[in-house]
Amino acid sequence: MPEYPLLDLATQRPEPGHYVYRLFDAAGLLLYVGSTGNVWERFGQHAGRLRHEWWGDVDWPRAVIEVITFTACAGKKCLLPWHAMMLQREVELIQSLEPRHNKNSTNRCKSGRHQMTPANIYVQPEGGRTCKECRTQRWAALPKEKRQQYAKASEPSRAAWLEAHPEDRARRQAHKQTPEIKARAAEVQREYRNRPEVRERLNAQQRERRQRPAVQAKLREYAQKPEVRARKQEYRQRPEVNDRINEKQRERYAQRKGI
Repeated sequence: MPEYPLLDLATQRPEPGHYVYRLFDAAGLLLYVGSTGNVWERFGQHAGRLRHEWWGDVDWPRAVIEVITFTACAGKKCLLPWHAMMLQREVELIQSLEPRHNKNSTNRCKSGRHQMTPANIYVQPEGGRTCKECRTQRWAALPKEKRQQYAKASEPSRAAWLEAHPEDRARRQAHKQTPEIKARAAEVQREYRNRPEVRERLNAQQRERRQRPAVQAKLREYAQKPEVRARKQEYRQRPEVNDRINEKQRERYAQRKGI
């Protein structure tokens, strides 16, 4: 691993160039390794826009800034050879030193608390990877109601389960066709339809459907069929039905005449 000259922040003011920096806390623990073309601007991002929680723990006398070159960097699109050397040096330090809060090019999870070993990697359904320990901690921190809600949402629906088990679906369908089950279902349906509130709602729905023009056209067409007209004529020939029809006609006649 090559060695680069160091920059002393106490006596030197870094100008734009190519730098790799290491930040430590008061106990000497390596917090972060980064690279930049402008040291002060990058430090301002850590403290301001990025708002890193560990920034307040940095012990500045322990900070190490390596100078790759004092040639100004053009940013992420810089084509100078020193830019590639700077990035390579950063990756080498991250992989060898494993800083606490680096998320890229490291074997730690995004929180920086756990090693991403094969046994500690959870592969998500969409293909992403996450830390099992962090996932367990987040799950334990959720309220009980939220955990129950997530657990219920993760269960496959009944339709999806039957789709995946066609033999069970066929067995259920055959069970529903047995005489005992069909008779029980018909009895339950009759009891439900005989409830006063249910009968009132069903009658209202039927009256509303009969008022639709399309339904009325179908009813008129159905009433003109010969077999339907024959059954209607036969029904009217019954004595009790004929007497009831005549009684209603007399009542309507009396109402018109005012009797």
